[in-house]
Amino acid sequence: MEESQTLYIYQQMNEKVEQWSAKFLRRRLAYYLEKLSISRQNQDRQQEMACLSQLATINEKIFHLPQALEFHKRLLTLSQKIDAKDWQEVALYNLGNCYRQLSQFHESIKYFVQLVEITLETGNRVLQIAGIWGQGTNYQNLGHYQKAIECFQNQLAISCEMNERSWQKSALGSLGNVYQFIGDYNASLAYERKAFISLISRAINKAFR
Repeated sequence: MEESQTLYIYQQMNEKVEQWSAKFLRRRLAYYLEKLSISRQNQDRQQEMACLSQLATINEKIFHLPQALEFHKRLLTLSQKIDAKDWQEVALYNLGNCYRQLSQFHESIKYFVQLVEITLETGNRVLQIAGIWGQGTNYQNLGHYQKAIECFQNQLAISCEMNERSWQKSALGSLGNVYQFIGDYNASLAYERKAFISLISRAINKAFR
C-alpha cells in the first residue's frame, strides 16, 4: 500500500473517531443538563453540584471555555452558599485553570490564590500545591519572574515534605525554565539536572515495585 493511501485511511479513521467523540460528548451534555434540571426540582444540592462540574468539564473538552467558565462559576456560587468546601476547591482550581488557558493571567491568579487560602482550612495539601503552581505559572507568563520563583520554590518545599514526586519534578522543571528566562544559566542547569535525577529516581522506584 502506498504511503499516500495509508495517510488517507489514517485521516479517515481519525475523522470518524473525532465525529464519534463529538457525538458522545453532545449526548453527555444533554444528559447532564436534564439531570441538572431534575436535581434542582428535587433540591438535591450534591447532585446539582456534580452536574455543574460535569457540564463544565464537557464544555472544556469541546473547547467551549466561556460556557465552561459559566458552569464553574455557578458551582462555586452554590458551593459557597451551602459551605461545601470540597466543591469550592474543585471550582476554584478549574476556574484558575480555564482563565490560564484563555491567557487571562491576572484573573487566573485571583482564583488560585483563593484556592490556596481554602486548602489551608481544609488541609488538602495536594490542591494547595496545585494552587501555588498555578500562581507561579501565571506570574511566569506575565514576566514577573521573581514572584514565579518564590511560588515554585514554595511548591518544591511542600512537595518534598509530602514526598509528592510528580510535583517535585514539576517545580524543579519550572525553576529551571524561569532561571533560563532571566539568563541565570548555571541555576537553570542545576534545577534541570535535579529534575532529570528526580525523573530517573521515579522510574527506578516504579520498576522495582
